[in-house]
Amino acid sequence: MDNKVLFAKKCIAESLIGLMNEKDYQEISVTEICDRAGYSRMSYYRNFSGKDDILISYMKMLVDEFRKASSAQVPHFTMVTYEHLVFAFRYFRNYSYFMECLLKANLSAIIQYGLNYYMDTYFLDEGD
Repeated sequence: MDNKVLFAKKCIAESLIGLMNEKDYQEISVTEICDRAGYSRMSYYRNFSGKDDILISYMKMLVDEFRKASSAQVPHFTMVTYEHLVFAFRYFRNYSYFMECLLKANLSAIIQYGLNYYMDTYFLDEGD
């Protein structure tokens, strides 16, 4: 993915998350997200189908970044090591604000999606 596109997606996601800290998820408009992020509605719709899609995309980005960071940090990376679990908790603690926003908006399914995405993309493929 192009760095400009990745940057735009991250800005839009962080804009939405910031708004979620201020008001109810259902009350947040596309216009508010775009204004805060500094991107047009066209950029929004080019990258996302809706607010849930933004949060899912952000979760996938965090999981992908976690995998890169953990592979570099924990040699011979496997799912069952103590080091992996400690690293995971420390890594995702940095994003507790995001998890709290999801829980507050009754979107805990996106957290589950992140776990499933990790397992499907990184863990289960390794066993083939």
